[in-house]
Amino acid sequence: MKQYLKIELKKAMSKWFWFVVLIGTGLTLFNNYEIYQNVEQFFEVYQMAGTYAQEEFVGLSLFGNWIGCESMTLGFSLFFFLFPLLAAMAYGWSFHSELKRGYIKNVTTRTRKMNYYAAKYIATFLMGGLAVVIPLGINMLISLLYSNAAIPDVIYQYFSMGHGSLWSGMYYSQPFLFCVIYLFVDFFFCGSIACLSMALSFFAKNRITVLLAPFLALLAVDYLRWKIMEVLSISYEVSPIRFLHPTPYPLSVSGNIIFVWGVFLFLGALLICLIKGRSNDIF
Repeated sequence: MKQYLKIELKKAMSKWFWFVVLIGTGLTLFNNYEIYQNVEQFFEVYQMAGTYAQEEFVGLSLFGNWIGCESMTLGFSLFFFLFPLLAAMAYGWSFHSELKRGYIKNVTTRTRKMNYYAAKYIATFLMGGLAVVIPLGINMLISLLYSNAAIPDVIYQYFSMGHGSLWSGMYYSQPFLFCVIYLFVDFFFCGSIACLSMALSFFAKNRITVLLAPFLALLAVDYLRWKIMEVLSISYEVSPIRFLHPTPYPLSVSGNIIFVWGVFLFLGALLICLIKGRSNDIF
């Protein structure tokens, strides 16, 4: 299986994958541009006044300005709307393409069918996560060029994290650790979304359906989220499109809800691939 995993990873790290990463990075750059404009305005006021308030200094913090911790820029809106599609585009379509071309028939003459499926699943998961996390990481690094590392302060309006939200204490005490951990959460979810596209390949007739179905399903959940919250009698965010943004908007985030969604997406995709993979007659 290791041999085929290496093959799959080499296939996955294609020009197409890096093109998807480039698209995601381009979306995040809208955030960098808009925030940098705000920073320039701050320094113009500072030069005229000759001083600045502590509130304004804290407002330049990385932990309120990078795309994972703000909810005002065009970059934020575009990226955290399209990220499920980026995850699926990275490598989620590959299995469908190979299934339709009969490529699996050639592979299974040289190795067990489940070795191929396992290698494909792992590669799809990794590429889906990386396609989203790499642009976020690049955005954070660029933000460091014009932001300071001031610890967020709850008394200032620049930070949207509420005390009732997931890991809020960590955000206000160890914000960098908070951001890194949340990147791992996003990686896991986006990898699972990509694998869901792979699982749908057993049923879908065309590649467009494989790419769009998870994205449209999450959009439907986002559209119906207030009704879902009413039915379940909860006040926490239930839409992955919203709670995968590290700082919540406008509702707080519950770790239990994230856990349930994570299990549902990951195990759902995995079980479909295991059941259909074992029963699917490739010949």
